[in-house]
Amino acid sequence: IFLRYFAGWATKINGQTMQPSIPSMQGEKYTAFTLRQPIGVVAGIVPWNFSLMIGVWKIGSALTTGCTIVLKPSEFASLSLLRLAELAIEAGIPAGVINVVTGKG
Repeated sequence: IFLRYFAGWATKINGQTMQPSIPSMQGEKYTAFTLRQPIGVVAGIVPWNFSLMIGVWKIGSALTTGCTIVLKPSEFASLSLLRLAELAIEAGIPAGVINVVTGKG
């Protein structure tokens, strides 16, 4: 359900073109626009409780916006996210898009 929600946002996050309400002193009209671009790598720290669900939330939002993600799960519950990353590669997501870093801390 969560991934379908984020997939729906992929078609709704876009830039806008606007006409500013105030013209210049010479009467010229301007066009303003916004451009949405990926910001790069997203870091996701995932707690031990509900680690798979929270990891999916973080992965979905990062991929929807065009970013890669590095997840750091709790050392007490890291196997589920490691397996999720393996399944993502098997499903066709390129290596390096979803990364999982394990360890203490």
